Amino acid sequence: MSPLTLGRVTFTPDRNVDVNMEEMSGRRTEGGETLYNLVIKHVGRKHAGIYMCQIVSTTTFTNNITLNVLGT
Repeated sequence: MSPLTLGRVTFTPDRNVDVNMEEMSGRRTEGGETLYNLVIKHVGRKHAGIYMCQIVSTTTFTNNITLNVLGT
């Protein structure tokens, strides 16, 4: 288990894995909000598994997503 990304920095050598970040406009929160999307191009069975999104501030929020790859 190792991080794929931290903010805008990508740690994986897999060039098909990237993070898309989008600043959300029109939000009434201080400092705005950012939408993060994990993008995997040319998905294969090697990408299957559990992915964790973790946000750390005054508290820690963690969300686990299971990616199942069907087919080739």
